[in-house]
Amino acid sequence: MHTDRIMQLALEMAGLTEVPEDTQVYVSGEITKALVCIDADTGLLNIARDLGYDGVIVHHPQGDEAMLNLHLVMNRQLQTLTKAGVPEDEAREALKPRQFGVERNNHMRNWDYMPSVARLMGMPFMNVHYPCDLMMERIVDAHVQQRLTETGPAATVEDLTNILLEIPEFAHAKTRPAVVVGDPAAPAGKVVTAFAGGTNGGSAVVEAYWRHGVGTVMTLHMEVSDILKLRQSEVKGTLVVAGHMACDSVGLNALVRVLRANGLDLTAMGGIVPGA
Repeated sequence: MHTDRIMQLALEMAGLTEVPEDTQVYVSGEITKALVCIDADTGLLNIARDLGYDGVIVHHPQGDEAMLNLHLVMNRQLQTLTKAGVPEDEAREALKPRQFGVERNNHMRNWDYMPSVARLMGMPFMNVHYPCDLMMERIVDAHVQQRLTETGPAATVEDLTNILLEIPEFAHAKTRPAVVVGDPAAPAGKVVTAFAGGTNGGSAVVEAYWRHGVGTVMTLHMEVSDILKLRQSEVKGTLVVAGHMACDSVGLNALVRVLRANGLDLTAMGGIVPGA
């Protein structure tokens, strides 16, 4: 299967018509047998070649425009923010601090390192980030909202974390969903699954959600500095960090299942937690 066809299948699964800013084919070509992983380095490319694989499919951006434009895909978080009731102007302002940090950090990175190694090796190499994250966000949110409805308005934050553990990737992960701000015994209230859109939006985005009636925000991860700010915030609410590898695995496993059904021989490894 050609890398372009793999990308098209990922876009179709996510309901997208264009390749998002954080997703890219670095070296195009035909793939019959590939390693699929969350992150990669030059050693992994060599291992893939030595073991007879003819392609590597990674989740996180590995260089070029996908790395340098990661901050742009964060604008897609506006859809989730406004749907939750945050005015668009306020949502844009809340995103700015974290976007600026992501842009500056990636600006100083070596954007050609991994792509150049793959080119030298002639190894088809690509990453699929936002499409998988969007699939994962929808899968997790659909399960969470259904189970919260079944549990009723008395559902607590602890109930929410237990509901996440009903999803195989969370159950199998060595990390567990963590209540990093707020009381596990408190009512969960309105819950927003804020998973897709490059990376987490930082403390200002969480506060924006809380300010507009969201009781509990779920993210994949959150920097310690932001957690400490939120614990001191005058705006009160709950933050659940669901777990980075578990969350990423939900979307990647969905993609792997479809690619295998289309004839690809894939080995999922490097942080991908087994699903059902």
